[in-house]
Amino acid sequence: MKSVWQDLPKPFFILAPMEAVTDHIFRRVVAKAAAPDLFFTEFTNATGWVHAGEKAVAGRLIIHPDETYPIIAQLWGSVPEDIAKLAKHCKKLGYKGIDINMGCPDSSAIKSGGGSALIRTPELAAEIIAAAKTAGLPVSVKTRLGYSRPDEWESWLKHILMQDIVALTVHLRTKKEMSKVPAHWELMPAIKKLRDEIAPHTLLIGNGDVQDRAHGTKLAEDSGIDGVMIGRGVFSNIFDFESQPRAHSRGELLEMLHYHLTLFEENEAYKRPFETLKRFFKVYIRDFAGSGSLRAALMTSHSTTEARAILGDAKQREAAPTQMSTKHSEDAKQVTGLGHLRYHIDMHHSIKAIVFDSDGTLVNTKKLIVHGYQTVLKRHGLDHLTTESYIRQRLGKPVPETYEQILAGHHVDVSIDQLVKEHDEVQNENINLIKPYPEAEKLLRQWRKEGIKLCLFTSGNKMMIERNFTAAGIKNPTDLFDAIITADDNIPRKPEPDAIIELLKRVGVEPQNAVVVGDHAYDIQSGTRAHAGLTIGILHGFGESKELLGAGADFLAHDLLSLEHLLQLEQ
Repeated sequence: MKSVWQDLPKPFFILAPMEAVTDHIFRRVVAKAAAPDLFFTEFTNATGWVHAGEKAVAGRLIIHPDETYPIIAQLWGSVPEDIAKLAKHCKKLGYKGIDINMGCPDSSAIKSGGGSALIRTPELAAEIIAAAKTAGLPVSVKTRLGYSRPDEWESWLKHILMQDIVALTVHLRTKKEMSKVPAHWELMPAIKKLRDEIAPHTLLIGNGDVQDRAHGTKLAEDSGIDGVMIGRGVFSNIFDFESQPRAHSRGELLEMLHYHLTLFEENEAYKRPFETLKRFFKVYIRDFAGSGSLRAALMTSHSTTEARAILGDAKQREAAPTQMSTKHSEDAKQVTGLGHLRYHIDMHHSIKAIVFDSDGTLVNTKKLIVHGYQTVLKRHGLDHLTTESYIRQRLGKPVPETYEQILAGHHVDVSIDQLVKEHDEVQNENINLIKPYPEAEKLLRQWRKEGIKLCLFTSGNKMMIERNFTAAGIKNPTDLFDAIITADDNIPRKPEPDAIIELLKRVGVEPQNAVVVGDHAYDIQSGTRAHAGLTIGILHGFGESKELLGAGADFLAHDLLSLEHLLQLEQ
């Protein structure tokens, strides 16, 4: 019998299985926005279904009549007989294949011997694959590089490839790494070589940190793999699978949200609590002015009726005449660099505080930071880890954590503490690489004079702040800010919101009256999680527009001077 996998284009794209996400409702939303080549279900517990039936799987296996595209049922468990029974049931339901989850890091799955636990029981993994095949459907596997270390991949993936499966999806992290480090795409060419040697007929799929179809296509071309799986990327862009990407207006995003609400309302069988919908609001309420405050309002709703009422109020405010001048309208376009989107400035909250990141936002330390990591890594024979793009993807955390991420899966005969010590020495010797951002000090003093509370939150320590600001020509930087939190403070770090919440508490400003400005996705995520009234991504630092918007930035500013225009507009 012909397999659904045989006619897929190269590279093909798959919507990843995500718990409490990829049910028949969200699959239809994604299909309407831009459909991938293949869909997966949420992962379904075979043993639970065998013992408790449909009640145990709570609608995970529903295929809606409107779903005419191919869907693969993803199953998990540690009992081969149960896997076989549910696989046969899935065939009756109309699924086009069975995928076995051997990568889920959730503790409940691992305790029962399923998910990532199967990496430690390879013989049982083989038995489960064989059991799934008894249903007569093509069987694939989704797994990780290993359980504890990335270098486990060769023996583990070789074992799986020897089981004669139709496709293998590799999430390029270990169970231990969860999603805390960047995916190890640098290993994919070697994995592809192993596949070619062991099972050239098995399709190889990469997963982890894929932003969109264009990004996935490049990754596939660079590594030679057959397909790409995108999961969390759709939360940053519901139109991720577009073959010809284009800009989408605020109206289009809200239309997709209303469609999602309608499908949710129509789902009478196995209806899930309304609270489960709230995780999806950020998919649609983003990338336009006032999106932060609108998201915050929607999070207070308790029904689709209330959510629609909030959206209706927002639409009425948008349609109401404003006092915004033509000049200011042009300023908004200049500031964002996104004139194709229709922005409306929400005047309900005045700006009382601005919370800034430091490096890359107020001080140009880009060359210094990259040079520091490159120099130290080369000293220890790790030249292959010194490309600027590789380092840049792992920035945003304190220096020790950054080294841990850079070195994940790579052996080095020196402690992290020693690397950090060398790093500090290299940076202190090269402070001439620090450059000022024009207008930084002038604007800070101007805003403070106007009565705006200025706050600073950074992953660097206090000594680094003093050094970097001084090198950039800004003396006594601590005098510029009403409150500062650094790595020296015992407060959870970015992207957690704790630092921003604490800063605003210290200056007596409510989050809705605060603006958060940063050059990294972690800065923006911290701001959105703290429910700041406005989050602004600044483009003269490390962050790229796609990353900043994906993190939830309401606006993008090219530089600090353009930021001035936007904040004047908001007063």
